Amino acid sequence: KATVSVLYWNKMSGVRTVATKAVVYAPLDEAIPLLPGNNFHDDPFNRSTLRKSHQLGRSNAQAEFVPPTEYSALNNPMGFTRDNLSPHIRGGKLSNDEIMAQWAEVDKPYTFLGYFKEATCESRDEEYRIRKVSITYYENDGTVCIREAKTQNSGAMNSVHGGGAFLVKRHKLYESNGEQITLEDIQIGEDFECYGKVFKVIDCTERTRINLQNKGWVLRDPLPYPEDEDVHQKLNNNRMMMKGVRHLTTDAMDVKRQAEFAVAGRFTKTRPEAIRAAQQYLATDGNKHLTFKVLWDDRGEANGDCRLLSLKYHLEDDTFEVCESRVHNSGRDGGGKFLCRQRLPLDPSAPQVVQHNTYGVLLQTGFITYKDIHIGKTYQVHGKSMIVYDADSFTRNWYKQNHTELAEKVDVDPVVRRDEKPEVKHYPPPHNGLGTEEDSLGNWKNLMLKPVKKDVQRTLTEGHVVHRYKAVLHEPSAEEDDNRTFVVNYHVVPQEFEIMENSVRNSGIVSGKFLGKTKLYKDSPTVPGKKVPITENDLHEGAILPVLGRRFRLLQLDARSVKYRDGIEDAPDVERVKRLIVEMKDLLNQKHEKLSVALKCLASNGRVTVADLERFFRSKNQPISRKEAKTILNHFDTKGQGFIEFSDFVAMMEVACSTRLDAASNRATAVNLSCIDETEHSAADTSNLSVPDEQLKRRTLSMLRDKLLQRRMRQQEVFRLMAGHQSDSRLDVKEFEYGMKNVLHLQLTDIQCKILVDTLFEGRDKVTFRDFSVFLEG
Repeated sequence: KATVSVLYWNKMSGVRTVATKAVVYAPLDEAIPLLPGNNFHDDPFNRSTLRKSHQLGRSNAQAEFVPPTEYSALNNPMGFTRDNLSPHIRGGKLSNDEIMAQWAEVDKPYTFLGYFKEATCESRDEEYRIRKVSITYYENDGTVCIREAKTQNSGAMNSVHGGGAFLVKRHKLYESNGEQITLEDIQIGEDFECYGKVFKVIDCTERTRINLQNKGWVLRDPLPYPEDEDVHQKLNNNRMMMKGVRHLTTDAMDVKRQAEFAVAGRFTKTRPEAIRAAQQYLATDGNKHLTFKVLWDDRGEANGDCRLLSLKYHLEDDTFEVCESRVHNSGRDGGGKFLCRQRLPLDPSAPQVVQHNTYGVLLQTGFITYKDIHIGKTYQVHGKSMIVYDADSFTRNWYKQNHTELAEKVDVDPVVRRDEKPEVKHYPPPHNGLGTEEDSLGNWKNLMLKPVKKDVQRTLTEGHVVHRYKAVLHEPSAEEDDNRTFVVNYHVVPQEFEIMENSVRNSGIVSGKFLGKTKLYKDSPTVPGKKVPITENDLHEGAILPVLGRRFRLLQLDARSVKYRDGIEDAPDVERVKRLIVEMKDLLNQKHEKLSVALKCLASNGRVTVADLERFFRSKNQPISRKEAKTILNHFDTKGQGFIEFSDFVAMMEVACSTRLDAASNRATAVNLSCIDETEHSAADTSNLSVPDEQLKRRTLSMLRDKLLQRRMRQQEVFRLMAGHQSDSRLDVKEFEYGMKNVLHLQLTDIQCKILVDTLFEGRDKVTFRDFSVFLEG
């Protein structure tokens, strides 16, 4: 008995009254039959939840699962009680350890092969039909999936029987006694019942056998499939191997029909020719044809030509089809089909014998079949002489398996090229000096002038490369030209030269640009009278460079060009590498919401290498050198493995804590490139410590002011935090360095830190707040 209390408000008296409702219901254990009026145990006033029972969201880790109500009119024959149900069905709570253990398990499927027998009451030839299935057991949640194998000629299209679809979708299965089917119940040679069907397990996959043997299980040998009992398969095989009715002539067919009508009062309406055609169609699957290559030489006629065609022979009905594979600019219009699909006679000149049977059907003989086609033989196709000179690989294999091997290919090139005229070669005229040579050549090739195509890949990689040579005039004609020096700039990608003249005091010659960017040419060493452009292979120390009637001698190549020529890469720019890291994070965060998807965007195998980084930046039109990509990889590769794994990628993409505002804002100053080898820069940095660069000094002070503006701190607060609340209210060098690194979290190099210390202290041990304020505002 349950009591439900409901509050009501009486508007007249203003007093709340309590209405009590008592409901008497039957408990679930009594299992009262499901009849009208016997559903008290499902009273909505007494249930703990009003949700409808379902199994759509059922899982081992779902503690709020609502079990379906079991009704039974036979005194609970299934044996279900509240005590023998699992905890998540009873509505009990699972502990966190149990839930995490279930989620941590790997979903291991075990696949077994078997069959079950299905009764066929409508067939007189068979009592039951054997259906092959595959049984997959998932160890993670104890679910089972049963799928039927595809059966050829099963009589059902796009259905479970013929399509290989699911018989039982993935869920937990229970036996008739209420026990769940486990992996121990699905073993080779054992039977188990599911939804009224008895499944026989005869084999398992190789992966399943290895996994079970690793667990210590002893499996039986595979059992044979009961082919003797499969009557349905035998009938299909017999139908496929049935021979056709003997081909009868028209007179014999008439005699046969007269005899059948005299004996049984009826006669055969199906002609033997139709039966033979149907059997031939089914034997070839209706989509097989043999392809021969033929030559039709019609150059003896007016406007004739030599044409290469393809002859297709369809095995299903002995018909031919001739198609043409036209070459580019052949001058022919229309479709490529030369002859529609039809039969071809052996001897077109001989009259064809045609007889009429009882129903007026024409019985024609003397047509070409696959037995009459040979390589090198000529055939008449509607008055056109065509020679078969080759066949494709499928045709040759089919002839080798079914008839006889075809002959070798016949060489028809001499016949095709008999009247072929030599191709007329046209050579471009020499450049007249107006415009660039590329534009003039394009104007000669095309009626409509098109821009010259550029090598985009080389432009991205070598577009910034410029070789600089120091040069002087070779054999100057005047004395004032002896002291003139020049800088010859060679741009690698456009292969253009640019010459600049150095200034000399009191020389009377204006310095600056001597020659704009243009190409320089030299005499071709192979073709007399032809000019070819000068390339970087022609440039070396001591080479003579002809420029518009003047000659320059190259003296020396600068250090940067020497490093590029020898393949020595420059040390990566620290600021540029930081910007590249910040840009990569921004691009991945904007495009992908999940880190796993972002990692697959960088590397499909889950490991980011140097090549993956180069490919990613170049796809975003961002040039990057291999040394810069290697620097980024080493920055995030904490284990020194040579690649970035998922854990390092997560640490790279996660947002820093709120105490580090510069890191949370994803600024380049927050990146600390400790992986860069500082040996190359240490010598230069230490040499410049005594004389700091003025530009670097201003940039460092601006960085400090931006940090204070970002923190929105007053000068008194910053000084108090750095000084550590000292009693003398003074700030020394150690406290200042500690405050910049650990209080303001500034990522400064040694030279930047020394610049700030020298600017603030100026040789003093301690400074006051006034000195610190002048330092910030100065």
